[in-house]
Amino acid sequence: MLTSRRMLSLLLAAAAAIVLLTGCYAPASTETDAERSTQESNASSTVKLGGYPVPTENVTSGIMCACMQTQDGFWLWTMGGKQITAFEPANGATYTPCSQVGCKHTDTTCSAYFGTIEDLVEYDGSFYALVSGDDFSSISLVTRPVSGGALQTLASWKATDENTDYRCNLRCISFGKAYIGVIKLIRGDIAENGSYTEEQQSKLVSVDLKTGEISTAIEEASQYALYGVWENTAIFRVTEMAEDAPEFEEWLAQQPEGTAWDEYDRQFIRYRFLTRNLQTGEEQVLVDTSENFVMTVDFNRCWNQFVVYQVNNSLYVYDMEKKASKLLVTPKESVRNYWIMDGCVNYLVRWDDAVGAFAVDVATGEISEIDNHGAGLLEYSPLYESDGYFVGVNGKSENDARNYYIRKEDYYSGNFSAAFY
Repeated sequence: MLTSRRMLSLLLAAAAAIVLLTGCYAPASTETDAERSTQESNASSTVKLGGYPVPTENVTSGIMCACMQTQDGFWLWTMGGKQITAFEPANGATYTPCSQVGCKHTDTTCSAYFGTIEDLVEYDGSFYALVSGDDFSSISLVTRPVSGGALQTLASWKATDENTDYRCNLRCISFGKAYIGVIKLIRGDIAENGSYTEEQQSKLVSVDLKTGEISTAIEEASQYALYGVWENTAIFRVTEMAEDAPEFEEWLAQQPEGTAWDEYDRQFIRYRFLTRNLQTGEEQVLVDTSENFVMTVDFNRCWNQFVVYQVNNSLYVYDMEKKASKLLVTPKESVRNYWIMDGCVNYLVRWDDAVGAFAVDVATGEISEIDNHGAGLLEYSPLYESDGYFVGVNGKSENDARNYYIRKEDYYSGNFSAAFY
């Protein structure tokens, strides 16, 4: 059954944290499937993977989770929450980062309280958070030292009338600047039936963390998806419509029942993948619209200075520091999903009724199979990382939305039963 493109975009954004790594659904494999040896011919089960410290530049925020920079743990908050808690998996310690005796953690005098948190990261000894106003018509970038101190507002976007709202997203912080997607929503007159038109103005801005100065990086950014920034180099995926593309509603009316929801995208959407110098505006195309760029739905597309991308069935990394691409692997089977964490590009392939999981160390090029025990989906899906741990979801139960923590070495060895919450 087909759904509107707008609804699909919202559903994908909301559900990405749950479905992005499970890849494929199928019945559990038989014993024969589990015993077969159809790994990549150059894959090893003995290579030590990952174990890298979390990046200190090109730092990104997650959905209600951010990694600690100086400890092996995570900052956590609830959807719409106003304060953070800390969790250190190694000792199971959960605490509120506030040293005031008797503090109720309900206002900005508390070092754990920020206001309604949209995004938050730790960077260079300080917290940086996007917080919404109580009426959601304004949003601000605020900061305070991790050690505690007054909350400072660096930049704000506030509606000038009741028909205007702002939506912002903290894409990353890199080399002293926060990169923020800013969407201005302008509603038209409301009709008698309650309907109204809505205009969206989208731009990408940078905020200097020392001065608060706001600069526009991309003036019209609705088709630009930022992957990461390293010094003045940014990586973007740019969406373009084919010249002969019909309007979606017109195309939809002509489709037979049962048409796949993403068939329109496959037929008419094209991608360019490029670098852009944010000082000069100069662009270098890495993949043009004539090539088969394959998008991942995973938000872990960039780690440190490395960006992962797929062309046909080959996985590449682009090094933003060296300004060079490198082919990592061309698997025998079709890649079903891919992402980068802990210095490793992970990818899933599909066997008859099982999912194969592999990881490639970007630095060494070594490939290792992650034992998925012949399962029809990835049994454990990592979403975020600290120096020594992943936090993710239990793939065995689609109704279990709890955070599961696992040591990185247990994940790479397929010891998913060691995950805990």
